[in-house]
Amino acid sequence: MPHRHPRADFITESMDPSNTSFSLGSPMIKEPGKRVQVVSVEPLMSPNLEYLGAFTVWPTDDELYSIGGPGWPDHNLPRRHPLTEEIPAAVTAARPFPPGSAETHAPVSVSMGFRIRSGDIGALNGVRINYRVNGKMHHEFFAHAVIACVKPNPCDGPDDAQGRAWWHQVLYNFGLEPKPSD
Repeated sequence: MPHRHPRADFITESMDPSNTSFSLGSPMIKEPGKRVQVVSVEPLMSPNLEYLGAFTVWPTDDELYSIGGPGWPDHNLPRRHPLTEEIPAAVTAARPFPPGSAETHAPVSVSMGFRIRSGDIGALNGVRINYRVNGKMHHEFFAHAVIACVKPNPCDGPDDAQGRAWWHQVLYNFGLEPKPSD
């Protein structure tokens, strides 16, 4: 289901036509002290994108997560776990944050890869992640949007209200957002 207001949105820098892959790593599962197993991911993406796969980054990994960007897999995430591998409760309980932090423990991050197959712009407006927590199934929609461009497209709307209108128009053009309000 398209969302009009993503909670997090990203625009990639314009990518070289020889490598049109990019990653999204911002979805995070916060279930400290519980067994977690990602079952599947369902990205809501433009028809010209190809889904390349996904992996998890565990709270005990040196690099916790990367929000994403050009290239797949993200070179900032050297430790990658198979998407459906069960993460033990001891791992999700590890790495507590200092008292007073907004979060209590480091999350499980899900990093996904995509490639623009045709054209010079592609988009993603959310991903549903299906996962088990201590054996019980959960379905969570992460309203994270990405607009990715290929050179020579500069992939930049204005930095004002017209820029938001550009953003919404791109998502609407791909059928990833309801019609923009006038």
